[in-house]
Amino acid sequence: MARVVHQPAFLLHARAYRETSAILEMLTLDHGRVGLIYKGAKRSPKRAAQLQSFRELRVSWSGRGELQTLTDLEITGAARLATPRLKICGLYLNELLMNLLPRNSPGEELYHSYEATLNQLNAQTTVEPTLRRFELYLLKLSGYGPQLEFEAASERAIDPEAYYYYDNERGPVPCAPDAAHAQTLVSGRTLHALRTPEAPDPALAGESRALLRGIIDYQLRGKKLISREIMKYLADA
Repeated sequence: MARVVHQPAFLLHARAYRETSAILEMLTLDHGRVGLIYKGAKRSPKRAAQLQSFRELRVSWSGRGELQTLTDLEITGAARLATPRLKICGLYLNELLMNLLPRNSPGEELYHSYEATLNQLNAQTTVEPTLRRFELYLLKLSGYGPQLEFEAASERAIDPEAYYYYDNERGPVPCAPDAAHAQTLVSGRTLHALRTPEAPDPALAGESRALLRGIIDYQLRGKKLISREIMKYLADA
């Protein structure tokens, strides 16, 4: 029986399991995303109170297979994402991880990227650039990264002055600025800018968001994200 002790982790999702237990999806430093059964989680208010997202935990577990058994959990990090809007952003990150990466996916680099993203969301007034960077990183890590350098079916470099229809199977296809594929139309400037997401151009934020959302939606295969539904509801309220 494998045993792991005192592993840094973040809680991504928790759901009820049988009468008193819960299944936790955790992002861990060395083991990536793991599924853990927390026995008696609903029996004790103290145990239930430990299940906090967006703050670092230390967890221990034992067992084999897809679901293993949590043996210890403690809160070690400060609370992050204090406002409702930031919590929705954090929920969005968690849903992306749950849907785009399988369990036991790459660990340490992903863990640090997630932690840094939470810290950046906490520190910045504009969340869009931070979300775009994480989306790009996660798409690349999961093997779905967008083609940002070359036109589809050719070796021609992306032209910053041209427009493209982004085909999720092939990549950027040259087209006229008024093409019928308006919902997936993207400028060469935006494709160029996404190659260096550390220095985003605010003028291209809308196109960047639409492009990455389209690619993510394609990989989700029609599955709805709760965080997006909440954002839409608040925007329409």
